[in-house]
Amino acid sequence: MVGRPEFGTLFARARDRVSALRGLYREGPLPIDFRAMGERAAAVCMTNCELRHVQGERRSGRTGQVHPLGGFIGVAGYEGN
Repeated sequence: MVGRPEFGTLFARARDRVSALRGLYREGPLPIDFRAMGERAAAVCMTNCELRHVQGERRSGRTGQVHPLGGFIGVAGYEGN
């Protein structure tokens, strides 16, 4: 069983991905207070969760390696500032 996608965790993953991409392709890391943003995101509450976890895989055409893929399908609702 996979845990519920709490907003703080989802936000942290998206924030870190955007920051990494900006660091690679733009002017450097985001000039934000990561800790404060994480604390605010952690205060957002889940209001509903109708999700299921799915697994899949992809095969590299070049190397033939198989890579696992997974994620959620459905709807989740959140409430907060």
